[in-house]
Amino acid sequence: MYFTFAYNDTLAGHELFAIPGLWNVTVDEEPRGLPLHLIAHDLNLPPVELADLESGYSPVLLVGVEPHGPVDEQYRCPAGWLVVRRMDCDRFLGPQHAQIRSAIRRTIHHDSDQDWPDAARTVPRTDTTEHADAARNALDALSGTRGAGQWWLDQPGLTGGHELIALAARDLIGTVPGWTRDAYRALTTPYRTAYGTWPHPHDTDHIIGT
Repeated sequence: MYFTFAYNDTLAGHELFAIPGLWNVTVDEEPRGLPLHLIAHDLNLPPVELADLESGYSPVLLVGVEPHGPVDEQYRCPAGWLVVRRMDCDRFLGPQHAQIRSAIRRTIHHDSDQDWPDAARTVPRTDTTEHADAARNALDALSGTRGAGQWWLDQPGLTGGHELIALAARDLIGTVPGWTRDAYRALTTPYRTAYGTWPHPHDTDHIIGT
């Protein structure tokens, strides 16, 4: 099965056609490799954020599709695609989907028992651009050169931190140069400072678990 994002009212049995000038359907065998920022642009939608996926009011949803004809090496099928089922977006969020959703609720929707703006102001400002780029590269590798990681890099997290993309790429540590346990720790330390806990239950103050 292949995967793509479609309008949130898309149902099983709908046809998706890659017609030039209308909708160039972006499809992948790996849901995490889908560049959601580019798909939203192709659908003429405003930027889709993690908060949208978590809120249940997302303008898009993940769907499983099957081709109507030959598929080339770039997952293009000129004959179009048949939607066979609507999928849970956890397939797109990846193995750390539960921790990502928890971090979204804290850093974007804010837990009711957290005075997060005060906590965020205590977080030291450090330059983690290099580490965030490494996490992006790890996610990009899931989709070749289509840039799936850029969407994650653009997601707003806790002030001064990139815990969301760090979580998204956590299981990919060591797969590309620069994306190491130390890089992961650097991206998640602001979250730890603000909330007193690491964003993943296997993370500790002494070692980042697996």
